[in-house]
This record gives sequence, C-alpha cells and structure tokens, in this order.
Amino acid sequence: MFLPLLTAVNWLQLLPIGTHRPTQGISAAVVEKASLQVESGWQPFYHDGFRSGEFVLQVRYGIGTGGELLATGGVGYFPWRVTPLSVAIKKALYTDPAFSSAVALWGYPPLSQHPMGGQVWLVGDLPLWKGAVLTGNFIGGYFQSGGQIVLPFFLTQSLLKRWSTWVEGFIYLPARPIRMRGNKYGAGAGFQVVLGNMRLSAADVAFNCDSEGTIQLMIGLSAKRVLHRKD
Repeated sequence: MFLPLLTAVNWLQLLPIGTHRPTQGISAAVVEKASLQVESGWQPFYHDGFRSGEFVLQVRYGIGTGGELLATGGVGYFPWRVTPLSVAIKKALYTDPAFSSAVALWGYPPLSQHPMGGQVWLVGDLPLWKGAVLTGNFIGGYFQSGGQIVLPFFLTQSLLKRWSTWVEGFIYLPARPIRMRGNKYGAGAGFQVVLGNMRLSAADVAFNCDSEGTIQLMIGLSAKRVLHRKD
C-alpha cells in the first residue's frame, strides 16, 4: 500500500507534509520544486452488503515556481480491475495567509472502465479561525459520454502540531458521466497524524457515505522527500 521513496539529503528545503486529503477533493497547496510526494490508500466500499475496494496511489512532483505534476492510479478488487488512471498539472494562482487558490488540469486516458476525458479543477483555501481552513473545489469535466460537475467542500481543523481532523460534503452532477441520470451527494469525516521529526510523513483514516447508500473507508500513508537539490 505504501511505497518508500529513495531520497537524497536536503531535508531543510521541505515544509511539513500537506496531503490531498480527504477523499473527494484537493487543497490549493503544491509541493516544493524538486520534491516527490507519494500518497497511498486502501479504500474499501460497502453497498447493500456487497464489499469491494481499491488500492490507490498518487504521485506528486514539484516543478518550477508553484507548480506540480500528478499521476493517480490503482487496482480495484471484487472484481479485480484497473482503477481510472489520471495525469494532471497543478498551478498555484494566489498565495496569501488570508486566501490561497490553485488550478489543476486533469486528463483521463482510455485505460480503464472510466470514460476518456478531462477536468478543470478550481481550488480555494480560506482560513477561518486559528487552525481552521475551509477548502472548496469546483470541478468541471467532459468525457466521451457527457459532462459532469463535482462540488466538494471540506473544513479542516489542526489540533496541536501533528494532528488534524476534517468534515466534508460533496455533490456529483450527474452521479456518473457514463450514465447521465440523477445526482449523488454525501458527507464524511476523518483525521490525520503527521509523523517523523521533520513531519514529512503522514497517516490518516477517513470515511464517507453517499445518497446511493455506499460507505467508503480509507486508510492512507503519505511521504515527501527531496530527489535532488534545487537549482
């Protein structure tokens, strides 16, 4: 579930890890130039007594000033299958203690059951009070089978230096681009602990449920390392 990273040495270039949790959205933060961050997760699903799940891996690599490249994929079980593979580029638009924003362009090649297409993500982080950040995602996508809008929002609260918790809500319009009928909405919660002296690794547990009666759990491990020195 978790892949250790080969790392060279310049630890002081890195801030404490910030991950793309929770399960439905992303934050406006980007990883530092020349750093590699791996986020992995085991995600079992429960629906009407039927259990299935996924092992998911996302790799993030910092480029330029305020940019990163991403690749996401995984394997599902019961039945065994390849989960949707996606590649993306993410760019910070505005960074300030009072508000941060970013844009991400995602592409889905025709390598799994997910239809080929792309998405544009607009992301904003708004601090509310000490340790609390409200994050909103506006996601517009178009696939071979039609268009889709996704609206995830989550509130994250830091607890001490290493712990954080969140609540989230989301809606899919329509529920799936492959079947253009009906909408899906849901809510969830989770927590994360940051690990290590430099706080460059993290473990988290989350769950959500949706209007289709599906319960999703997630257990994740993440790590960030420097591959080479910055120019």
